[in-house]
Amino acid sequence: GKQAVRITITDSEDEFIVRDNGYSRLIKKWDHKVYISRGNRPIRYRDELDVSAGLLTPFVWLFAYVFYHHRQRRWRKLVSQNFNGISLDRTN
Repeated sequence: GKQAVRITITDSEDEFIVRDNGYSRLIKKWDHKVYISRGNRPIRYRDELDVSAGLLTPFVWLFAYVFYHHRQRRWRKLVSQNFNGISLDRTN
């Protein structure tokens, strides 16, 4: 189906926030924020999601939880390997 994706970016001295405040016919509210910290300390990355889909909310939440948990795990693995094996060459 169709989904409205409304991206906003907030950039401050301490952190960078990417927000998708979208919705669809089934998901009335999808407010996903990604926080990326800055500064001399190690960079921190976290997701925050507020979702409302009526009776489907628990299932949508579970899907998002599993998806973002997997993504976080992949980010940690890439960081621990210093991003070895990652190619930014888009010609292939």
